[in-house]
Amino acid sequence: MRTLIFLAFASALLVRSAFGLEATFTPAEGQGAQDAGGPLPQSQNQRDQLLQLEDAILNSPNPQETLIEVAKANGMQPQDLVDLLQRNRADMEMAAGGGGRSRGSLSDMTSHTLPRRLLSLVLSLFAAMGQCARSNPRLFGIAATALLLTGHVLFQAPRSGVVLSKGAKPLLLSGGHTTMLAPPSRYIDRYMSSRRFGRLLPTNGGRGSASGGLAGSVLADIEEQLREAGEGASFAKTGRKSKVGMLATAARTVTAEELLPSGGEEGRAALLRDAADVAYEAAAAVLSSRRFGEFAPGGGGSMRFQSQSGSAVMAVRSLGDWGRYGLQPLREAGEEEGKTGASVVYTTLQGGHLDGEIRFSVELVGQSDEGAGEEAAVVVGVSLVVPKKGRRPSKKMAGRIVSLLAESIAKSIATQAKQTMARRSMSRGYRGRMDTGATEKTTIRHQNERKMEEMATDRRRRWQRRNPDGGRFRPSGDRMRSPNNC
Repeated sequence: MRTLIFLAFASALLVRSAFGLEATFTPAEGQGAQDAGGPLPQSQNQRDQLLQLEDAILNSPNPQETLIEVAKANGMQPQDLVDLLQRNRADMEMAAGGGGRSRGSLSDMTSHTLPRRLLSLVLSLFAAMGQCARSNPRLFGIAATALLLTGHVLFQAPRSGVVLSKGAKPLLLSGGHTTMLAPPSRYIDRYMSSRRFGRLLPTNGGRGSASGGLAGSVLADIEEQLREAGEGASFAKTGRKSKVGMLATAARTVTAEELLPSGGEEGRAALLRDAADVAYEAAAAVLSSRRFGEFAPGGGGSMRFQSQSGSAVMAVRSLGDWGRYGLQPLREAGEEEGKTGASVVYTTLQGGHLDGEIRFSVELVGQSDEGAGEEAAVVVGVSLVVPKKGRRPSKKMAGRIVSLLAESIAKSIATQAKQTMARRSMSRGYRGRMDTGATEKTTIRHQNERKMEEMATDRRRRWQRRNPDGGRFRPSGDRMRSPNNC
């Protein structure tokens, strides 16, 4: 309000000065009134008032709009008002002994440079936001909150997947570590290396046997389910006195037949035996390197499994709060490996969304003392065992977890086994081609030498028959050299 009163007062002064400036003056020789720059103010008081008006325009929030309003209120063009104020300042500086234009004058404000235009645009944007906040504060608050949330999501999505909760918080209705989007691999690595994850691990850090613990108590049920499992997940019935509240198992099979190329019945039994051995070696390598989520469906968008020095984190979509990604920390509880089978058991840690153990196993089946048959295969099994009083996921989620893990492990085994078989096949073929080429070259060289010997014998016989002295010389054609000089 004070600014408006001051502008009105300055406008009144400007009107009086603009319409009352009729002082007579004598132009310089050879100059007209227009060349002299027009009439000047008649008193020092009017000059001071014009100087105050110029300062008020320069110090206003939007000098450009203020200049236009003051000029319009006095019936002048903005450029005419600028010229008048500039001339007044120049005359006052000349009267005070100055010789140039001071910094911060009105001409600097009217210069059309890109930085000033950008500054004016930013100031106008903030002014519009302030006006919107004053006129409709509720709508402005909603829009500002949505804008801040959008910026936060765009900034955090590639770094952490937008963390919603880092642990179980009942007051916030959070059951465990949850992210809005799929957590990147770097974030999971940082989480496993953090102090928060280290506090979840037991202090002794001991490892037991894969046949012990909760999974070992129902090992017979797990093996029975693996023999009877189909494409999907199967659930075992638990009794009232059992310590197990849920047992979900999924199995996938990698046959030796699918690792071999089609056709070629010759030596098929030996190739099947070799393919079965290669498949089990690949299964043992995948199990030892803990590559359980390498080929998870969806390119890691549905599940991620990362391990690091005896610990692991499993991120599953829809396992977390509000149907988002849930991170389940795990630690290795035991490992076993034999000639035809191997297994690894992980137990859950606090801070996740479920309790229990996850057992990974591979077994070579279909082999006899005579060798592998057409039914030789590697069976991949994944089992989730949840205690009766522990947090358990839904049947759909439990079946989805074990099915995704089993499918990923089976694909990893098949891929590595096929690569090994391809390298061996190429090596055998290369050696075969090299052996065949060497045999052919030796045969050709032997035939050529035999022909040369036969030709030499024939020539010697014909020379001896025609020349009695032909036996003294070699049948080489070089008759000027003695045989004793060889």
